[in-house]
Amino acid sequence: MHIVFGIVLILHGLITLAISAGSFAPKGSIPNPDWLRWWPSQLGQSWIFPGIGWPGGLIWLVAGLLLVGAGLGFFGFLIPVAWWIPLAIAGTTLGLIALILYFHPYYLLGVLLNIGILWVALDAALRPDSSMAKFFGI
Repeated sequence: MHIVFGIVLILHGLITLAISAGSFAPKGSIPNPDWLRWWPSQLGQSWIFPGIGWPGGLIWLVAGLLLVGAGLGFFGFLIPVAWWIPLAIAGTTLGLIALILYFHPYYLLGVLLNIGILWVALDAALRPDSSMAKFFGI
């Protein structure tokens, strides 16, 4: 499970980075399909601040970099192992802020992943001998 969790951290960070690219684009929103016309905002558009532009993209970018860094630190590659927990906590917190600003039904899995990663990181920080830490090989 150790390898799976580290890979999930890195992949989730890369997907978050990819979302940031769309947020920096001048026409960053993608029209909703017909069955989702009831949703108030398009994919890539903030439903709270529709014209947020580059600050929103910056939040996605930093969250993605922090999550990739957490994954690399989890494996002890390029980043010290001791750093993965603070990087994961910061990355998931910023990721949740971005997901709140840009929430779309397509992002539900991202919300769940951020909450799950945050839960594991906080548990590892507060209770290093917990059964969850042992399950993930932390």
